[in-house]
Amino acid sequence: MPMKVLYVVNTFPCLTETFIASEISDHVAHGLDVRILAMKSARIVTPQPQATQERPIKPSSLYSKFRNWLEQLQCQSLQRLMLAIRMQLLLLRIRQQIRKLDWVPDVIHAHFGYCGIFASRLKMIHFPGSALVVTFHGYDMGSLLVQYGKQVYRQLFATADMLLAVTTGFCNHLRQLTHRKSSVHLHHTGIFLPDMSLMPTQEKRDSIRIISIGRLFEKKGHKILIDAIHRLRSEIPEIKLRVDIIGSGPEWEKLNLHIRHLGLEDTVHMLGEMAHGKALDCLRHSDIFVLP
Repeated sequence: MPMKVLYVVNTFPCLTETFIASEISDHVAHGLDVRILAMKSARIVTPQPQATQERPIKPSSLYSKFRNWLEQLQCQSLQRLMLAIRMQLLLLRIRQQIRKLDWVPDVIHAHFGYCGIFASRLKMIHFPGSALVVTFHGYDMGSLLVQYGKQVYRQLFATADMLLAVTTGFCNHLRQLTHRKSSVHLHHTGIFLPDMSLMPTQEKRDSIRIISIGRLFEKKGHKILIDAIHRLRSEIPEIKLRVDIIGSGPEWEKLNLHIRHLGLEDTVHMLGEMAHGKALDCLRHSDIFVLP
């Protein structure tokens, strides 16, 4: 009998989270029986080779306004209460799907701490015999803790069988947050190196192509890249550059405004989300990769 794995993710597939899709594809290729619970669309699905990005169920405008107002209050206890209500409502929405599934996972694997909070409730209510693994990636160790407070992971830490962190820093931080330090392990997000090998270009072009790929968060440093390009153009006016920024995120509008403010519209191009294969193709046709 193949191992049964239930992935708990926010959306699936998500163009900015190819590491999750790659991991699932590898499991399927090795014969594992995989299901995916996508929280935003409240669906349990099987992996599809050519799946398109899903359309999440949008919350009502009244609820969105209330949530935005609540966030502005910066009251962590109220934030945690609202989070608990959202998790409970989601459990109610997928209850019928779980009953019809007639399938019990050996392992529940949640990517990101936010999804891990839901997965811990899912395990306790529906799958108490399943092992729970949660992988922490970044914002779940930073801004999410600022928003909800350290207590937001209390139930998750008590329920999870294994906590994975993708960097040494996150690993150390997790061990400081939980008393179950032996359950925390370092697990880097891998890439397929042959896809990233250097391929000298044979193209004849009159400009240097620079590329940056990553979710548009402040810590990724895209503004630093834009400022550097502006300085380079100011100090060496004759230089010809093309800069492509691939990705989406909360800094999208701010970065576009900054590009226009500096008059770099003809040089810096915001390309948005992109399928993994297409992003790799852009990478192969570039001279320099930058992630400040």
